Amino acid sequence: MKHGNGDGPDVTVPTAAGGRIIHLSILGVNVLELTKHAIDQMRIREVKEDEVIRVIRGPQVKNLATQGNRERVRRFRGTKRAVDVVFERLPDRIRVITVIVISLP
Repeated sequence: MKHGNGDGPDVTVPTAAGGRIIHLSILGVNVLELTKHAIDQMRIREVKEDEVIRVIRGPQVKNLATQGNRERVRRFRGTKRAVDVVFERLPDRIRVITVIVISLP
């Protein structure tokens, strides 16, 4: 799948743990790792890889509460819903832990 970073084709590789590695430029590194849990939640919540990348690259809300060394960012889907992505910044990659769809009042 091509994610439009302009650096040529992206390479996607499955991990032994059921996750996925995507080679693309994001937040100063060249690897995005989707954990198996994140992929499972994306499937359940109907969120595509491109949307996860868009949320990380261009969040509308940052610094949401989360655990330890993780970051949680949000991008709105219209006026009633938002997508939150929880991730870790590692020296060589961004590791997506989970993806959450929020219903707004």
